[in-house]
Amino acid sequence: MSMITDWPKRIAYTVDEAMFASGLSRRSLTWAMESGRLPSALVMGRRRISPDALERFMKGLPPDPETAPRMRVVAVSGRA
Repeated sequence: MSMITDWPKRIAYTVDEAMFASGLSRRSLTWAMESGRLPSALVMGRRRISPDALERFMKGLPPDPETAPRMRVVAVSGRA
């Protein structure tokens, strides 16, 4: 796998890409998404995280209410 900095500019990460970019575990990201601290969206049945949302989360900032997806997460499966 290439370094994330070598990848083209992304508008959304998969959970695996967010794990790699942040150094956090899947469990930590799942907790953050379920608690509403890390906004995510389902796109074509797959969980996606915006780079901006991930950066805000890593800096300890609250989600941006203007850009965070307006959705209710019922459960996040183990798949991305």
